[in-house]
Amino acid sequence: MACLFPIILFYAIEYKNKKKNYLFLFSFIVSSFLVGTKVPFLGILISLVCAGLFYFLKYIFTKNKKNIFVLTVPIIFIASLMIIILPYTPVGKNLNLHFKLVNVKEFSDFFDDDSDDDAMNVIYSSRNIFLENTKRNFYNAPLYRRFFGIGFVEEYSKEDQHYKAIEMDFHDIFFRFGFFGFLIYFSFVIFVCFKIFFKFLKNIKKQILNFKYILFLISILLILGIAFIAGHVFSAPAVSIYLVFFLNCLNAMFWEESFNEECLD
Repeated sequence: MACLFPIILFYAIEYKNKKKNYLFLFSFIVSSFLVGTKVPFLGILISLVCAGLFYFLKYIFTKNKKNIFVLTVPIIFIASLMIIILPYTPVGKNLNLHFKLVNVKEFSDFFDDDSDDDAMNVIYSSRNIFLENTKRNFYNAPLYRRFFGIGFVEEYSKEDQHYKAIEMDFHDIFFRFGFFGFLIYFSFVIFVCFKIFFKFLKNIKKQILNFKYILFLISILLILGIAFIAGHVFSAPAVSIYLVFFLNCLNAMFWEESFNEECLD
């Protein structure tokens, strides 16, 4: 839901049949609250903030007041409303329960040195604890296992052996498959991401004003961020297929544009 929302937002703003699109957008946001987990809510909130910043920057570059008032203000309103009603939703109730379990009472506690572990637990939902255990096993393993991975069956002792994933995709893939496995696994993603990045930089002033490009980039960045913090992205075909789709769409957009420019030249 988090990685698809920027595309839903693009259709709602840029395409015809506004009433139908906005109804779908509204139902999508409501669904993110009902799911009850942090990721969809935060993904939608981040997408809305980025969309608002996009239209604000577009107004600065183009001086078109329609962008700032007709689009930015509703986006800010929706994002603000989401934050206001958060405590009364399943997401808010789950967060409140989590705060109580780890002794985080106020937002300022996140910046208190004495509650670093509790704050990290809220963000990572105990994944940071599993990460430290796996990291210790990885660095204590023989050199060949660092190159080819320690696998998913961890041995804390002869009597304590169990299958456990960290549920943070980048870390899981690195520790489970090692240096070589990590490079092979992400070779395609790294290649296409660098290609898109340099294409974007080549004509950044034009691309930064293109709403479609920006929202596809936001989707990709959200997917990578979720994979780093929450997992279940690269290891889940039902989610990773969207990353492949977005990368190929962006790659095709940039390739088609450069192809057309070469033809015109």
